[in-house]
Amino acid sequence: MDRPDIAEGQRILRLIAAPSTWTNRRVESVEFLDDQAVRKRISVDLDVPESTPCVPLALLAKEILVDLDTVDETGRPLPVLTRGENTKVAWAALAAAAQKPLDEQGLDLDQQLLTDLRALVSSDVDEAQEVFENLLASHPHADLLHEDASFMRLASQLIHNFLFLVRLDASPRERRILKFSYRAVLESPGVLSGALASIGFRRVSLLFDVPALGTSASYHFECEAPEDLEIEEGVLLVDDDEQVITGESSIRGSRVHMYLPGTVSPEAEKSAIIFVQRSRTGFVRIAALSAIFSSAVLTFFWNHLSTVANQPDRVTAILLVIPGLLSLLASRPGEHRLASRFFFGTRVLVAVSGLLAYSAAATLAIALDERELGRLWETLVYLSWATSALLFLGLVRLDSLVDQGWAVILELWLWLERRKGGHT
Repeated sequence: MDRPDIAEGQRILRLIAAPSTWTNRRVESVEFLDDQAVRKRISVDLDVPESTPCVPLALLAKEILVDLDTVDETGRPLPVLTRGENTKVAWAALAAAAQKPLDEQGLDLDQQLLTDLRALVSSDVDEAQEVFENLLASHPHADLLHEDASFMRLASQLIHNFLFLVRLDASPRERRILKFSYRAVLESPGVLSGALASIGFRRVSLLFDVPALGTSASYHFECEAPEDLEIEEGVLLVDDDEQVITGESSIRGSRVHMYLPGTVSPEAEKSAIIFVQRSRTGFVRIAALSAIFSSAVLTFFWNHLSTVANQPDRVTAILLVIPGLLSLLASRPGEHRLASRFFFGTRVLVAVSGLLAYSAAATLAIALDERELGRLWETLVYLSWATSALLFLGLVRLDSLVDQGWAVILELWLWLERRKGGHT
C-alpha cells in the first residue's frame, strides 16, 4: 500500500490550522431557488500562502455537490481536485497531524494506523465515525493521539466533512479572489411553525451552517428574500461554551448583510439565522380586506333576511360574485415557490371565505322555513367573521401583537415597582 506524502500533508495542515493568516475576506451569499433548495455562493479573497499546487477553500459536509461552479476573479473556471486526489491530500494532512505526537515519543506511523486514517477521510460519516472510535479503542498509541488537540480536531472535522481543494497557478503572496457556488437543501420549518407562518401568525427562522465563520480576517453573510417576503432579522451566532458572540447586521428591504471581524475558536458552533416573514402589503392586505367585505355583505343580508328570502335571485347573483373575485385574488402566476408556501394558509382562508358566501347563496335555493334559514345564516356569518379575523390577525402579525403586549405588561410592572419604591 502506498504511503501519504507527509511533506504535502504538513503544508496543507499549516494552511487549515491558521486560515486567517492568508484569507483576507470571505463572503457567503444565499439565493433561494425554490421552497426546498438554495444556491450558496462563496467568494474568498486570499493571499496565496506559499508555492502550492492546490489551496483548501473550505471544509464542506460529506455530500455530493450539485451544480458546482468554481471560477477565479476573471470568471475563468478553476479545476477542482477529484475525489481520489482529494482523499490523498486529506489523508496526508491527517497523517501529518498524527505524526507529531508520535514523533515526540520516537514512534512511527504504522501501517494499520495509516489504513485507518485513510478509511476515515474516504468513508461516509457513519463509517468514518466507527473507524475513528475503533482506532481510539484499540490502537496501541491511541492515548497519545487522544491527548493531541490538533489531531483530534482535524480528525473530528474530516469525519463529517471533506477538504474542498482547487488547483491554483499563482505566485506566493499574490492577491487572488476565488469563487465557488453549489446547490444545497433548504431546511424546512416544522409542520406547526410552517402552518402558523402560512397564515401570518409568526415568522420563520431559517438556519444555515457556516463552518467557515471566523476563519478569515473578516466574514460576511448575505441573503435576499424572494419577492413578497421580507427578512425581519439576521444573526451570526458563535457559541464556544465560554461565551456567545453575535455579528453585526443590517437590513435593507428584503436583503440582509451580516458581518463578523476576526477569528473564533474552531471548536465553536457557528450558524447564520435569518427570520423571514410575509410582506404585509399586496396580497395579504387585499385578502384580509376582501374577506372583511364578504363578511360585511353576509351580515347585511342576514339582518335583512326576510326581504332577501322574497327576492333570492338578485341576492344569489351578488353572493356568487364573491367566490369568483376571491378565486382571482388567490391566483398569482409566476410566484416564487417559497412565497407560495408562506401564503398557503392565507389562500385556504380566502377559499373558505368564498365557500361561505357560496353556501349562503345555496341556502336561498333550498325550500327552508324562515327560522331554519336564519339559523343557517347566523352560523355562516359567524364563521365568515372568524375567517376574516384570522386573516386580519395574520396581516398585523399575531406574534408581534403578543410581543408588544408583553412589552406593555413589563413597562407597567416596572412603573408599579418604581411607585412602590417611591413610597417606601
